[in-house]
Amino acid sequence: MRTIKIRFKEIMTKELLLIFITLSSFGANAALFPKDQNSTNSSLSLNAFIKHTEDWTTSLQIRLQDNEDLSDQKSIQLGVRYNLAPQWKTGLFIRKDYGLRHNEDWVWKSRGNYSWLDTKKRDEDSIIPFIQYKVRLSSFKGMAYKLRIHYRHNTFNQQEDIFFRTGFINILPANFIMINQINMTMPTNYSQRFITYYGYYFSLAWSMKPNITIGPEFSFNHQFWNESVAFRMRENDVFEVKNQNLRSGIVLNSYF
Repeated sequence: MRTIKIRFKEIMTKELLLIFITLSSFGANAALFPKDQNSTNSSLSLNAFIKHTEDWTTSLQIRLQDNEDLSDQKSIQLGVRYNLAPQWKTGLFIRKDYGLRHNEDWVWKSRGNYSWLDTKKRDEDSIIPFIQYKVRLSSFKGMAYKLRIHYRHNTFNQQEDIFFRTGFINILPANFIMINQINMTMPTNYSQRFITYYGYYFSLAWSMKPNITIGPEFSFNHQFWNESVAFRMRENDVFEVKNQNLRSGIVLNSYF
């Protein structure tokens, strides 16, 4: 009987040790991967449009975003637009961003320990040619449909993608302008996903003066990241993580 008890204790000791090792291993592995996040932020968007001729317009945009779980973001963008035809425009944006997040920003700190870089002070420059189609819908008074396609080249890390923006613009009574649109990003050289970002955008601006509009804007977005080449080589593993973001803010537009 004594032999059976001793044997039982040995078995239980081994089992508990195995459970401890398994749980420790799980905890270490879990630290390797970022977690999905739900975040909210507020924003301020200031836009100025200067019409030089019937065909040429330049623009300036300043955007500030106070993010809950991501690095705070801010950007400044200069643009030029040219009317190709009554319904077609083309142009170029030059943009500087602070606080963007990329796959390679999930960085190794120590064995089994990774974390996201705080990138709010890191500046990145992008060159963004675009083409736009916009047409008034004769069946719906005061409504227009717009599609804009951007090709974005980030000079910081040479990442490139195609950004789509499509939706409807409504001219409402009492000098209100409503915008409903869908946004989507398709990477060309930096992700395994076909789509790394998609979201819905809404704004309701009031024309307080003939050349000034102001109002609230809202967006609900999904963004995805996956492992970098450095992570895959170090850990021989892969992951995908998602951020679901609700943003609200104020947009002010000036036209000259």
